[in-house]
Amino acid sequence: RVINRNGLVKKSRQYQAKGHAYPKLFIDTQQMDLVGPRYLGTKRRFYCVNLVNTETHIAGCYPTTSKASIDIANAIVSHWKIWGLPDAMQIDNEMSFRGSNKHPRSLGIVLRLALSFGVVPVFIPNGEPWRNGVIERFNQTYERHVLKSVYCQCFDDLIVASNSFSHFHNENHRYSSLANKTPKQMMENVGVPFYLDKNYQLPEKILLEEGLIIFIRFIRSNCLISILGTVFMVNKCLQYSYVVAELIIQNHAVVIKQDNVIYHVFDYAMPVDW
Repeated sequence: RVINRNGLVKKSRQYQAKGHAYPKLFIDTQQMDLVGPRYLGTKRRFYCVNLVNTETHIAGCYPTTSKASIDIANAIVSHWKIWGLPDAMQIDNEMSFRGSNKHPRSLGIVLRLALSFGVVPVFIPNGEPWRNGVIERFNQTYERHVLKSVYCQCFDDLIVASNSFSHFHNENHRYSSLANKTPKQMMENVGVPFYLDKNYQLPEKILLEEGLIIFIRFIRSNCLISILGTVFMVNKCLQYSYVVAELIIQNHAVVIKQDNVIYHVFDYAMPVDW
């Protein structure tokens, strides 16, 4: 009190974030992640494709025997048949989601599946898993209540346990961020989304003519941005900030934006399917 009375208390300056804020692009978004590899008691390796809607927290868990793109795509199809399609699917930079390093511009089956139904794939920055915070927290819950708590003698047991956990979560888990409602109740409030047809089967090849893929990237001191293995140099004014790179399939172009202002348009030749 004596120090304060004599005006000797120094107030710390309020922290101000540097650069531009992390971009928020879509409301109806599903975050997807791959858990694994994990092992059953028989030493059989498995993975699990988990999807969570960021608005309703509706979730699904789909064990697979590998992390091949075709297995991930089939898991997505199963989820969309039950819980509907989002506007965007936010994922990390796992190669199984992208395609292959040998032919990076051809795009894998996961990206082609999403684009064929008008779902925009959104890649988070490299090395920033917290950008997919909703699915990362769900993965921890799934691992605690299923992988570490339920004894699964075979892969079929794991499928049953994962389905039971997903059902219980969607019907009973209440989120404070959802006004203490369950994901199922939230889904009823926001309306019925577009569901994938129950008879839909994943084709051998999905032709690609148009679509949009988004990459959120942090520009470092070298002012370089990498899009599917191709590196571009950007303006120095974008240094130490986040940008949105839009890969526009039909235009064969990459558009670099920040706060909806276009800074660059780069040519990006791609194989065509028509």
